[in-house]
Amino acid sequence: MIALAAGRAEVAKYLRTAAEACGGNKTEGHQLKYCKGYRLGNLRKYPGWNAGFIVRGQNNQDAKGTDRLSQGNNLREDGPLSDDKVVFIHQDYSVTESIWHNENVLFVGADSAWKGFCMEFLKFKVPDDLDLIIPDQSRS
Repeated sequence: MIALAAGRAEVAKYLRTAAEACGGNKTEGHQLKYCKGYRLGNLRKYPGWNAGFIVRGQNNQDAKGTDRLSQGNNLREDGPLSDDKVVFIHQDYSVTESIWHNENVLFVGADSAWKGFCMEFLKFKVPDDLDLIIPDQSRS
């Protein structure tokens, strides 16, 4: 943690590797909360987009308890979602209309094909602590 705070990425990487080799530095059950916005049209390029489409969660229901979204075409009571609509991919590869995880869920597809599409085509990656270090140019 001190190496990270000091911006010493190489030292932090070395210490992390050494700790993991000794069985320490376990982060089981801990997952960074993260999301990134994309235009819906880019996500619809995934061949299995409709197949993985799932609507769930209390925030997807109106006052009568009926779903505001319809399966298959991302339809809402107020009409279809446009390709220009910004939606959010979260750390678990779910997609929502909101930055809030599990709110207004549009897509749940955590299989390897969806993850591959997100990483390769969309360049989506959940950063870890080392990715967040701002390099100190004076040490170069």
